[in-house]
Amino acid sequence: MRRNVRLRERFAPSEAWENRLWRALAAYCLSLCCLRLVTGVPLGTLTDRASHLFPLFVGTLICFLLFSLLRRKWRAMQGDSTLTVLCFGLLSALSLLDIKTPFYPFLLTALWAVLFGARFRRKREGLSPGKAFSYRLAAALCLTGGALFVLTLGVWGLLRVKGYQSPNFDYGIFCQSFFAMRRTGLPVVTSERDRLLSHFAVHLSPSLYLLLPLFWLFPFPGTLNVLQALALGSAGVPLFLLCRARGLSPKACAGVTLLLFGHPAVNLGVGYDFHENCLLLPLLLWTFYFFERQKTAPAFGFALLTLGVKEDAAVYVLFFALYVFFGRGKRGMGLGLFSLAAAYFAGALWLLSSFGDGVMAGRYGNFIVSGGLPDAVRNVLTDPLYVLTQVLRGGADFSPEKLLYLCQTLLPLGLLPLACKKPARLFLLCPLLLVNLMTLYPYQFDIGFQYGFGSAACLLYLTALNVPELPAPSAKTALCTALACALLCAGTGPAARTAASLKHFAAVRSDAAALDAYFAAVPRDAAVAATSFFVPRLSDRAVLYEDRYHTPTAGERLDLVLLDARYGTPDEAEKFLAAGYVHTATLTNDGRELVWVCEPGEERRGHGKK
Repeated sequence: MRRNVRLRERFAPSEAWENRLWRALAAYCLSLCCLRLVTGVPLGTLTDRASHLFPLFVGTLICFLLFSLLRRKWRAMQGDSTLTVLCFGLLSALSLLDIKTPFYPFLLTALWAVLFGARFRRKREGLSPGKAFSYRLAAALCLTGGALFVLTLGVWGLLRVKGYQSPNFDYGIFCQSFFAMRRTGLPVVTSERDRLLSHFAVHLSPSLYLLLPLFWLFPFPGTLNVLQALALGSAGVPLFLLCRARGLSPKACAGVTLLLFGHPAVNLGVGYDFHENCLLLPLLLWTFYFFERQKTAPAFGFALLTLGVKEDAAVYVLFFALYVFFGRGKRGMGLGLFSLAAAYFAGALWLLSSFGDGVMAGRYGNFIVSGGLPDAVRNVLTDPLYVLTQVLRGGADFSPEKLLYLCQTLLPLGLLPLACKKPARLFLLCPLLLVNLMTLYPYQFDIGFQYGFGSAACLLYLTALNVPELPAPSAKTALCTALACALLCAGTGPAARTAASLKHFAAVRSDAAALDAYFAAVPRDAAVAATSFFVPRLSDRAVLYEDRYHTPTAGERLDLVLLDARYGTPDEAEKFLAAGYVHTATLTNDGRELVWVCEPGEERRGHGKK
């Protein structure tokens, strides 16, 4: 009987697919070696590789079939992971002859460490549920931490708006979008591209409508920052349930959930106010939770909502689908999720290219020779080692900012996302690599921006997957270390930032009240151009431009031009005065100039509103 159980475990579908994945990786590495030797094109260089894609695919397929045939012929070749190590070793040796970048050997060594960590498994010795610390007490602790997180983030966001610290990008454009959705149902804006267009022409984000009901009830500047804090804080609910579904003890469930509230990518990623990416964190974690509970319909529903956050959100669903297919043996669900994400991504790209402002492929210009995103995909597939040369690159050379970003995302989790038992889980690390490290666009590897929410969801999911499979002492030590880091990050990040904003608001409170009173009197139907920090307060207007990016035209008439005079003569004053607008008034408070008010002169009064 025991022998039959062992045989079933040995030939389980997930194990079989895991072996095939190892074999496919070995075939891919060997095919890359052959391609390098045949073409003579050095590895790790950006060049036109359009003609290499088909030979690479055919070579990988031939090698895979050859390895499969040899595995059936000789029992000695059943070590698929060993085969992968050998083929990757050959590829590494060839790459070291071509790639002379100073930090490349360090990255290659780290990759070898991950490969060996995935190959040599450790005995499952999970954290058993405790008795003294119940799940109810753990949930209460997490709710308390979540409430403090939401309160801190929400107060900080309101203080920024009330103290006129929130700029047009990326806050005023969302305020105007939501006011337009409340008024007409459509997210039409003028402050985003200095012309009338839908926000969905820039980013396809239908999931923003999830927040519209609450904004409908509270239509004020500042509401979006509170909604963002609530969205991020609510992600603790699916994470706690996910940890419990994975069999973690109450203490471990509370520990992993509290890591979310202290993680820098979560509590510092709101540094530039509201962004639609904040929805990625809760929606992805709900998707992961329903998958763990084997509830297919809700999992697909939340995956679809995740795709609706932004066109590039498909990246997270695609790699999750690969994990489901190869790592969990759910081939039907994995294929369904992959097809859904790929179809949505293709449709979104077509819509943006045909009816919008196009896709921001320039952020991956370091992978493009010609042809846009398809060229980048070809170059990644045909020379994956070039990716390693870009992971820590900033501009033309080594980027300490990327290394710092890695430390800020992995150290507060105690490196637990890297303690993968199964290699297929490494698919969940790919979004961090693709979204945050492969690009040279500096904001995507800046912890103060919103590009880390999706990657953080994948890292937290990996933590929940890995913790129960570690020996209890190791898991306890790693979680305690991670919680100490998270507490330090929360104390030096959000708390300190909120205190600084409170101090700033106390200093400018009188000026802010004068500005509020004046802007409230501006007619709702007025066409206005305003300085960036004034745009959110004026966003309930159909025609609103940021003065810095707006160029007055001959046939245009703006009713008001409101320029920030708090720091001296407004920078854009000369441009508008030269265009025929007249400085008619100056708003002051206790002798301090706050706003220069400009109105159309005689030659512009005959023009209609644009």
